[in-house]
Amino acid sequence: MPYIFAQAIDSHRHGIPLLRVMVIEFPSDSACYALDMQYMLGDGLLVGPVFDESGEVTYYVPGGRWVGILDGRVRHGPSWLKEQFDNFHLPFLLRENKVVLIGMEDRPDSNWGGSLEYLVVGSVLTVGEEETVLEAKVPSASKIGTYESTIQVAIRSVDGIWRADMPKIAEGGVSKVPDVLVLSKERHL
Repeated sequence: MPYIFAQAIDSHRHGIPLLRVMVIEFPSDSACYALDMQYMLGDGLLVGPVFDESGEVTYYVPGGRWVGILDGRVRHGPSWLKEQFDNFHLPFLLRENKVVLIGMEDRPDSNWGGSLEYLVVGSVLTVGEEETVLEAKVPSASKIGTYESTIQVAIRSVDGIWRADMPKIAEGGVSKVPDVLVLSKERHL
């Protein structure tokens, strides 16, 4: 819920829909012009609904590395993929260099700063051993349309394994610092 609410604030401020056709996020990728069977949820999540009872989905992944939130698998784009899903899964991919905040409460009036459970990280674009700092805005439940704080997390690759530092509160107040979940085949939602 914190991710969706934060994206809704950005949508309101910038006039871009929360559920976006792919071409809005990827205007220079001509393959996205006619896609009508998938969408972006905010600027960080790609969703490919399952429309066939067999569970087979053909979908397009724009350039970069995308990680499945539900399976931890990495998909490399640009490419077309054809995958099989059961009744409880679908293509739900986190974009490179994006994070998703997950809270324990799903109410829109929740105090997310005090109930954050995970800061989910997919794939990170780094150069060598340099670290990349990613940010997530925590929406305010008491002041609609504003952010309560910003959380930063430093990510780096050490011997091919993603390592995350403890998240830091860049501004504002968060009473519970969330755990960092770096998605992989072994660790996913």
